[in-house]
Amino acid sequence: MTALLSAASLQSDLQAIVDTVAKKYNCSVSLGIRMPNDVKYSAAGGLVSEGTYPVAAQTSDRYAWGSVTKTMTGAAIMKRVASGELSLDSVAHTFVDAMLKSAKYPYDMSGLFSADKWSIPPEHQYDPKKVTIRQLLHMVSGVPDYDTDAYRHLQYTHASTGFSPLDILDYVHAPLMFQPGGPVPSGGSHHSSTNYCSVNFILLGLVLAEKTGASSWDAYDQGEILPLPLRERVHFASLTDLCGNVTAPVHGYDRQSYATSEGKQPFDVSSINCLAGWTAGNVIMDAQAAADWTFALYGPDEEVIPASAVQQMVNASLNGSYGLALFNFDKRWTNGTRATSYGHLGDTYGFTSIIAYFPSDKVGMAVATNLEQGQTMPSETVCLAINRVLDDIDGRLVPRKCVYASSSYYGGACQCEE
Repeated sequence: MTALLSAASLQSDLQAIVDTVAKKYNCSVSLGIRMPNDVKYSAAGGLVSEGTYPVAAQTSDRYAWGSVTKTMTGAAIMKRVASGELSLDSVAHTFVDAMLKSAKYPYDMSGLFSADKWSIPPEHQYDPKKVTIRQLLHMVSGVPDYDTDAYRHLQYTHASTGFSPLDILDYVHAPLMFQPGGPVPSGGSHHSSTNYCSVNFILLGLVLAEKTGASSWDAYDQGEILPLPLRERVHFASLTDLCGNVTAPVHGYDRQSYATSEGKQPFDVSSINCLAGWTAGNVIMDAQAAADWTFALYGPDEEVIPASAVQQMVNASLNGSYGLALFNFDKRWTNGTRATSYGHLGDTYGFTSIIAYFPSDKVGMAVATNLEQGQTMPSETVCLAINRVLDDIDGRLVPRKCVYASSSYYGGACQCEE
Protein backbone atom coordinates (compact mmCIF):
# COMPACT_ATOMS: atom_id res chain seq x y z
CA MET A 1 0.00 0.00 0.00
CA THR A 2 2.89 2.39 0.75
CA ALA A 3 4.25 2.00 -2.80
CA LEU A 4 0.83 2.76 -4.28
CA LEU A 5 0.45 5.84 -2.13
CA SER A 6 3.97 6.96 -3.06
CA ALA A 7 3.27 6.46 -6.76
CA ALA A 8 0.06 8.46 -6.53
CA SER A 9 1.80 11.27 -4.69
CA LEU A 10 4.67 11.33 -7.17
CA GLN A 11 2.29 11.38 -10.14
CA SER A 12 0.37 14.26 -8.61
CA ASP A 13 3.55 16.24 -8.00
CA LEU A 14 4.86 15.61 -11.52
CA GLN A 15 1.59 16.87 -12.96
CA ALA A 16 1.87 19.97 -10.78
CA ILE A 17 5.42 20.58 -12.05
CA VAL A 18 4.32 20.35 -15.68
CA ASP A 19 1.34 22.62 -15.06
CA THR A 20 3.55 25.20 -13.33
CA VAL A 21 6.12 25.33 -16.14
CA ALA A 22 3.40 25.46 -18.80
CA LYS A 23 1.70 28.39 -17.09
CA LYS A 24 4.99 30.20 -16.43
CA TYR A 25 6.09 30.13 -20.09
CA ASN A 26 2.66 30.09 -21.75
CA CYS A 27 3.25 26.87 -23.66
CA SER A 28 2.37 23.20 -23.52
CA VAL A 29 4.75 20.82 -21.73
CA SER A 30 4.78 17.03 -21.96
CA LEU A 31 6.84 14.79 -19.67
CA GLY A 32 7.66 11.10 -19.90
CA ILE A 33 9.65 9.02 -17.40
CA ARG A 34 10.83 5.41 -17.65
CA MET A 35 12.53 3.39 -14.93
CA PRO A 36 13.42 -0.29 -14.43
CA ASN A 37 10.68 -2.92 -14.33
CA ASP A 38 8.76 -0.88 -16.91
CA VAL A 39 7.80 1.77 -14.34
CA LYS A 40 6.49 4.82 -16.19
CA TYR A 41 5.09 8.25 -15.43
CA SER A 42 3.57 10.75 -17.85
CA ALA A 43 2.21 14.26 -17.45
CA ALA A 44 1.10 17.02 -19.80
CA GLY A 45 -0.10 20.56 -19.25
CA GLY A 46 -0.86 23.85 -20.95
CA LEU A 47 -2.41 24.42 -24.35
CA VAL A 48 -1.30 22.77 -27.58
CA SER A 49 -3.29 25.37 -29.53
CA GLU A 50 -3.71 29.05 -28.74
CA GLY A 51 -6.38 29.62 -31.40
CA THR A 52 -10.01 30.59 -31.05
CA TYR A 53 -10.69 27.14 -29.63
CA PRO A 54 -7.83 26.41 -27.21
CA VAL A 55 -6.95 22.72 -26.91
CA ALA A 56 -5.60 21.36 -23.63
CA ALA A 57 -2.48 19.18 -23.72
CA GLN A 58 -2.73 15.40 -23.40
CA THR A 59 0.00 12.84 -22.64
CA SER A 60 -0.61 11.24 -26.04
CA ASP A 61 0.29 14.44 -27.93
CA ARG A 62 3.13 14.16 -30.43
CA TYR A 63 5.87 16.78 -30.78
CA ALA A 64 8.71 17.50 -33.17
CA TRP A 65 11.89 16.59 -31.23
CA GLY A 66 14.45 18.11 -33.59
CA SER A 67 18.00 17.11 -32.74
CA VAL A 68 16.90 14.23 -30.52
CA THR A 69 16.85 12.49 -33.93
CA LYS A 70 20.65 12.53 -33.73
CA THR A 71 20.53 9.96 -30.93
CA MET A 72 18.83 7.52 -33.32
CA THR A 73 21.25 8.24 -36.16
CA GLY A 74 24.17 7.98 -33.76
CA ALA A 75 22.90 4.72 -32.26
CA ALA A 76 22.51 3.18 -35.73
CA ILE A 77 26.15 4.03 -36.43
CA MET A 78 27.38 2.80 -33.03
CA LYS A 79 25.49 -0.49 -33.42
CA ARG A 80 27.48 -1.15 -36.59
CA VAL A 81 30.70 -0.10 -34.88
CA ALA A 82 29.99 -2.51 -32.01
CA SER A 83 29.36 -5.36 -34.46
CA GLY A 84 32.57 -4.62 -36.40
CA GLU A 85 30.66 -3.68 -39.54
CA LEU A 86 31.99 -0.12 -39.38
CA SER A 87 34.97 1.60 -37.76
CA LEU A 88 34.80 4.95 -36.02
CA ASP A 89 37.99 5.88 -37.83
CA SER A 90 36.73 4.95 -41.29
CA VAL A 91 36.74 7.90 -43.66
CA ALA A 92 33.20 9.03 -44.45
CA HIS A 93 33.60 10.00 -48.10
CA THR A 94 33.70 6.37 -49.27
CA PHE A 95 30.08 5.89 -48.19
CA VAL A 96 28.82 9.42 -48.81
CA ASP A 97 30.24 9.57 -52.34
CA ALA A 98 28.51 6.32 -53.27
CA MET A 99 25.11 7.76 -52.28
CA LEU A 100 25.81 11.09 -54.00
CA LYS A 101 26.79 9.26 -57.17
CA SER A 102 23.64 7.12 -57.16
CA ALA A 103 21.59 10.32 -56.77
CA LYS A 104 23.44 11.82 -59.76
CA TYR A 105 24.53 14.65 -57.49
CA PRO A 106 27.03 16.92 -59.30
CA TYR A 107 29.69 16.76 -56.58
CA ASP A 108 31.40 14.17 -54.45
CA MET A 109 32.28 15.04 -50.87
CA SER A 110 35.62 16.57 -51.88
CA GLY A 111 33.97 18.80 -54.48
CA LEU A 112 31.16 19.73 -52.12
CA PHE A 113 33.49 21.04 -49.42
CA SER A 114 36.06 22.67 -51.68
CA ALA A 115 36.86 26.27 -52.59
CA ASP A 116 36.22 25.82 -56.31
CA LYS A 117 33.42 28.39 -56.52
CA TRP A 118 35.21 31.00 -54.39
CA SER A 119 36.88 33.79 -56.34
CA ILE A 120 39.19 34.36 -53.38
CA PRO A 121 40.03 30.99 -51.77
CA PRO A 122 40.15 30.86 -47.96
CA GLU A 123 43.54 31.18 -46.30
CA HIS A 124 43.48 27.52 -45.25
CA GLN A 125 41.92 24.65 -47.17
CA TYR A 126 41.37 21.28 -45.52
CA ASP A 127 40.88 17.87 -47.08
CA PRO A 128 37.28 16.50 -46.85
CA LYS A 129 38.62 13.02 -47.61
CA LYS A 130 40.14 12.98 -44.11
CA VAL A 131 36.78 13.39 -42.34
CA THR A 132 36.01 10.25 -40.31
CA ILE A 133 32.84 8.71 -38.88
CA ARG A 134 34.08 9.58 -35.38
CA GLN A 135 34.55 13.24 -36.32
CA LEU A 136 31.03 13.47 -37.73
CA LEU A 137 29.54 11.91 -34.58
CA HIS A 138 31.65 14.21 -32.39
CA MET A 139 30.90 17.28 -34.55
CA VAL A 140 34.56 18.09 -35.14
CA SER A 141 34.66 17.44 -38.89
CA GLY A 142 34.80 21.09 -39.94
CA VAL A 143 31.80 20.89 -42.28
CA PRO A 144 29.72 24.11 -42.48
CA ASP A 145 26.20 24.20 -41.04
CA TYR A 146 22.88 25.11 -42.66
CA ASP A 147 20.83 25.70 -39.53
CA THR A 148 21.02 29.49 -39.48
CA ASP A 149 18.59 32.43 -39.50
CA ALA A 150 19.06 32.64 -43.27
CA TYR A 151 17.95 29.03 -43.72
CA ARG A 152 15.03 29.56 -41.35
CA HIS A 153 13.95 32.51 -43.50
CA LEU A 154 14.21 30.29 -46.58
CA GLN A 155 12.05 27.59 -44.95
CA TYR A 156 9.47 30.06 -43.66
CA THR A 157 9.10 31.78 -47.02
CA HIS A 158 8.75 28.37 -48.72
CA ALA A 159 6.72 26.88 -45.90
CA SER A 160 5.45 23.62 -47.34
CA THR A 161 8.67 22.85 -49.23
CA GLY A 162 10.66 19.91 -47.92
CA PHE A 163 14.34 20.67 -48.33
CA SER A 164 16.02 17.33 -48.92
CA PRO A 165 19.51 16.41 -47.70
CA LEU A 166 20.76 17.11 -51.22
CA ASP A 167 19.11 20.54 -51.19
CA ILE A 168 20.82 21.26 -47.89
CA LEU A 169 24.18 20.13 -49.24
CA ASP A 170 23.67 22.58 -52.11
CA TYR A 171 23.02 25.27 -49.50
CA VAL A 172 26.23 24.56 -47.54
CA HIS A 173 28.53 24.06 -50.54
CA ALA A 174 31.65 25.69 -49.06
CA PRO A 175 35.13 24.75 -47.77
CA LEU A 176 35.65 23.03 -44.43
CA MET A 177 35.80 25.58 -41.64
CA PHE A 178 38.65 23.91 -39.74
CA GLN A 179 40.96 20.91 -39.85
CA PRO A 180 38.98 17.66 -39.45
CA GLY A 181 39.40 16.58 -35.85
CA GLY A 182 40.07 20.12 -34.61
CA PRO A 183 41.09 22.20 -32.88
CA VAL A 184 37.76 23.96 -33.18
CA PRO A 185 37.86 27.77 -33.48
CA SER A 186 36.04 29.52 -30.66
CA GLY A 187 33.08 31.80 -31.09
CA GLY A 188 31.32 29.99 -33.91
CA SER A 189 29.23 27.40 -32.13
CA HIS A 190 26.23 26.91 -29.86
CA HIS A 191 28.55 25.82 -27.07
CA SER A 192 32.21 26.47 -26.54
CA SER A 193 33.77 23.03 -26.90
CA THR A 194 32.50 21.97 -30.33
CA ASN A 195 31.18 23.33 -33.55
CA TYR A 196 27.62 22.07 -33.24
CA CYS A 197 26.61 21.40 -36.83
CA SER A 198 23.67 19.35 -38.06
CA VAL A 199 25.27 18.69 -41.47
CA ASN A 200 27.47 16.13 -39.68
CA PHE A 201 24.38 14.01 -39.07
CA ILE A 202 23.01 14.45 -42.58
CA LEU A 203 26.28 12.98 -43.82
CA LEU A 204 25.96 10.16 -41.28
CA GLY A 205 22.49 9.52 -42.69
CA LEU A 206 24.05 9.05 -46.13
CA VAL A 207 26.59 6.66 -44.58
CA LEU A 208 23.75 4.61 -43.11
CA ALA A 209 21.80 4.66 -46.36
CA GLU A 210 24.82 3.24 -48.17
CA LYS A 211 25.56 0.65 -45.47
CA THR A 212 21.97 -0.64 -45.54
CA GLY A 213 21.87 -0.83 -49.33
CA ALA A 214 19.19 1.85 -49.69
CA SER A 215 18.64 2.94 -53.27
CA SER A 216 18.33 6.59 -52.26
CA TRP A 217 18.52 8.75 -49.17
CA ASP A 218 14.75 8.60 -48.59
CA ALA A 219 14.71 4.80 -48.96
CA TYR A 220 16.78 4.48 -45.77
CA ASP A 221 14.60 3.20 -42.90
CA GLN A 222 15.38 5.49 -39.97
CA GLY A 223 13.28 3.29 -37.69
CA GLU A 224 15.56 0.28 -38.17
CA ILE A 225 17.38 1.10 -34.93
CA LEU A 226 14.22 1.24 -32.80
CA PRO A 227 13.17 -1.67 -30.57
CA LEU A 228 10.07 -3.34 -32.05
CA PRO A 229 7.62 -1.93 -29.46
CA LEU A 230 8.63 1.61 -30.46
CA ARG A 231 8.41 1.30 -34.22
CA GLU A 232 4.71 2.12 -34.42
CA ARG A 233 5.00 4.93 -31.86
CA VAL A 234 7.80 6.89 -33.54
CA HIS A 235 7.40 8.73 -36.85
CA PHE A 236 10.08 10.27 -39.04
CA ALA A 237 8.87 13.25 -41.07
CA SER A 238 9.24 13.05 -44.86
CA LEU A 239 9.46 15.52 -47.72
CA THR A 240 5.68 15.83 -47.75
CA ASP A 241 4.97 16.08 -44.00
CA LEU A 242 3.82 19.44 -42.66
CA CYS A 243 4.39 19.85 -38.92
CA GLY A 244 0.72 20.60 -38.33
CA ASN A 245 -0.23 17.25 -39.84
CA VAL A 246 2.26 15.03 -38.01
CA THR A 247 1.94 16.74 -34.61
CA ALA A 248 -1.82 17.42 -34.69
CA PRO A 249 -3.47 18.70 -32.58
CA VAL A 250 -0.22 20.28 -31.31
CA HIS A 251 0.79 23.61 -32.85
CA GLY A 252 4.42 24.65 -32.47
CA TYR A 253 5.11 28.33 -31.80
CA ASP A 254 8.29 30.22 -32.69
CA ARG A 255 8.92 33.20 -30.42
CA GLN A 256 12.68 33.12 -30.96
CA SER A 257 13.39 33.90 -34.59
CA TYR A 258 13.18 36.86 -36.93
CA ALA A 259 9.43 36.19 -37.15
CA THR A 260 8.91 37.84 -33.76
CA SER A 261 11.84 40.25 -33.71
CA GLU A 262 9.67 43.23 -34.63
CA GLY A 263 6.90 42.65 -32.15
CA LYS A 264 4.99 40.18 -34.29
CA GLN A 265 2.84 37.47 -32.78
CA PRO A 266 4.36 34.02 -32.11
CA PHE A 267 4.72 32.24 -35.43
CA ASP A 268 2.62 29.08 -35.77
CA VAL A 269 4.79 26.54 -37.60
CA SER A 270 1.94 24.20 -38.50
CA SER A 271 2.33 25.05 -42.19
CA ILE A 272 6.10 24.39 -42.15
CA ASN A 273 7.56 21.19 -43.60
CA CYS A 274 8.84 19.03 -40.75
CA LEU A 275 11.71 17.16 -42.48
CA ALA A 276 14.04 19.56 -40.64
CA GLY A 277 17.38 18.15 -41.73
CA TRP A 278 16.34 14.50 -42.08
CA THR A 279 18.63 12.28 -39.95
CA ALA A 280 19.63 15.41 -38.02
CA GLY A 281 16.18 16.47 -36.89
CA ASN A 282 12.94 14.90 -38.14
CA VAL A 283 11.65 12.59 -35.39
CA ILE A 284 8.03 12.95 -34.22
CA MET A 285 6.74 11.17 -31.09
CA ASP A 286 5.02 11.60 -27.75
CA ALA A 287 6.99 12.16 -24.55
CA GLN A 288 6.52 8.66 -23.17
CA ALA A 289 7.81 7.13 -26.40
CA ALA A 290 10.81 9.46 -26.10
CA ALA A 291 11.40 8.36 -22.49
CA ASP A 292 11.13 4.71 -23.52
CA TRP A 293 13.66 5.34 -26.30
CA THR A 294 16.00 7.04 -23.81
CA PHE A 295 15.83 4.04 -21.47
CA ALA A 296 16.22 1.56 -24.33
CA LEU A 297 19.31 3.34 -25.68
CA TYR A 298 21.17 4.15 -22.48
CA GLY A 299 19.59 1.85 -19.91
CA PRO A 300 20.80 -1.34 -18.21
CA ASP A 301 18.99 -3.75 -20.53
CA GLU A 302 21.19 -2.81 -23.53
CA GLU A 303 18.17 -3.00 -25.84
CA VAL A 304 19.82 -0.97 -28.62
CA ILE A 305 23.60 -1.04 -28.25
CA PRO A 306 26.03 -2.55 -25.73
CA ALA A 307 26.84 -0.63 -22.57
CA SER A 308 30.45 -0.40 -23.75
CA ALA A 309 29.29 1.51 -26.85
CA VAL A 310 27.30 3.93 -24.70
CA GLN A 311 30.41 4.48 -22.59
CA GLN A 312 32.41 5.25 -25.73
CA MET A 313 29.86 7.91 -26.61
CA VAL A 314 29.99 9.41 -23.12
CA ASN A 315 33.77 9.28 -22.74
CA ALA A 316 34.28 11.29 -25.92
CA SER A 317 32.77 14.30 -24.15
CA LEU A 318 35.17 14.35 -21.20
CA ASN A 319 36.88 17.44 -22.62
CA GLY A 320 33.65 19.18 -23.57
CA SER A 321 29.91 18.87 -23.47
CA TYR A 322 29.38 16.94 -26.73
CA GLY A 323 30.42 13.32 -27.06
CA LEU A 324 29.48 10.92 -29.84
CA ALA A 325 25.88 11.85 -30.68
CA LEU A 326 25.11 12.96 -27.12
CA PHE A 327 25.45 15.83 -24.68
CA ASN A 328 27.15 15.32 -21.35
CA PHE A 329 24.83 17.04 -18.83
CA ASP A 330 27.01 16.43 -15.75
CA LYS A 331 26.01 18.59 -12.75
CA ARG A 332 23.37 20.37 -14.78
CA TRP A 333 20.46 18.94 -12.81
CA THR A 334 21.99 16.80 -10.04
CA ASN A 335 25.14 16.75 -7.91
CA GLY A 336 27.34 14.39 -5.93
CA THR A 337 27.25 10.70 -6.84
CA ARG A 338 24.24 11.43 -9.06
CA ALA A 339 25.91 14.16 -11.08
CA THR A 340 26.29 12.11 -14.26
CA SER A 341 23.57 12.41 -16.88
CA TYR A 342 23.60 12.44 -20.65
CA GLY A 343 21.24 12.60 -23.61
CA HIS A 344 20.36 15.27 -26.14
CA LEU A 345 18.77 18.66 -26.58
CA GLY A 346 16.16 19.24 -29.25
CA ASP A 347 15.43 22.62 -30.80
CA THR A 348 13.52 22.88 -34.04
CA TYR A 349 10.99 25.23 -35.62
CA GLY A 350 8.44 25.95 -32.89
CA PHE A 351 9.46 23.14 -30.51
CA THR A 352 12.09 22.51 -27.81
CA SER A 353 12.88 19.25 -26.03
CA ILE A 354 15.33 17.19 -23.99
CA ILE A 355 15.98 13.53 -23.36
CA ALA A 356 18.22 12.69 -20.41
CA TYR A 357 19.38 9.50 -18.73
CA PHE A 358 20.52 9.34 -15.10
CA PRO A 359 22.61 6.15 -14.77
CA SER A 360 23.00 6.20 -10.99
CA ASP A 361 19.26 5.65 -10.56
CA LYS A 362 18.47 4.21 -14.02
CA VAL A 363 15.96 6.92 -14.88
CA GLY A 364 15.17 7.95 -18.45
CA MET A 365 13.36 11.26 -18.86
CA ALA A 366 11.96 13.17 -21.83
CA VAL A 367 10.38 16.61 -22.03
CA ALA A 368 8.89 18.40 -25.03
CA THR A 369 7.31 21.83 -25.38
CA ASN A 370 5.52 23.57 -28.23
CA LEU A 371 7.54 26.74 -27.81
CA GLU A 372 10.84 27.80 -29.34
CA GLN A 373 12.25 30.53 -27.13
CA GLY A 374 15.54 29.38 -25.68
CA GLN A 375 15.92 26.01 -23.95
CA THR A 376 14.75 27.02 -20.49
CA MET A 377 11.32 25.37 -20.54
CA PRO A 378 12.41 21.72 -20.98
CA SER A 379 15.51 22.22 -18.81
CA GLU A 380 13.47 23.66 -15.95
CA THR A 381 11.02 20.78 -16.20
CA VAL A 382 13.84 18.22 -16.01
CA CYS A 383 15.33 20.05 -13.01
CA LEU A 384 12.10 19.92 -11.03
CA ALA A 385 11.00 16.46 -12.17
CA ILE A 386 14.22 14.47 -11.74
CA ASN A 387 14.80 15.79 -8.25
CA ARG A 388 11.21 15.00 -7.25
CA VAL A 389 11.78 11.45 -8.57
CA LEU A 390 15.03 11.16 -6.61
CA ASP A 391 13.28 12.34 -3.45
CA ASP A 392 10.73 9.59 -3.99
CA ILE A 393 13.48 7.00 -4.52
CA ASP A 394 15.17 8.18 -1.31
CA GLY A 395 11.91 8.07 0.64
CA ARG A 396 11.93 11.76 1.57
CA LEU A 397 8.63 12.61 3.20
CA VAL A 398 8.96 16.26 2.26
CA PRO A 399 10.32 16.84 -1.27
CA ARG A 400 13.05 19.44 -1.65
CA LYS A 401 12.42 22.75 -3.36
CA CYS A 402 14.41 23.19 -6.57
CA VAL A 403 15.07 26.16 -8.85
CA TYR A 404 16.49 26.19 -12.37
CA ALA A 405 18.58 29.22 -13.35
CA SER A 406 19.18 29.77 -17.06
CA SER A 407 22.61 31.17 -17.95
CA SER A 408 22.38 31.22 -21.76
CA TYR A 409 20.25 29.95 -24.65
CA TYR A 410 21.24 26.37 -23.81
CA GLY A 411 23.04 26.66 -20.48
CA GLY A 412 21.82 26.66 -16.91
CA ALA A 413 21.95 24.90 -13.57
CA CYS A 414 19.54 23.31 -11.10
CA GLN A 415 19.81 24.10 -7.41
CA CYS A 416 17.89 22.22 -4.72
CA GLU A 417 17.54 22.63 -0.97
CA GLU A 418 19.42 20.13 1.15
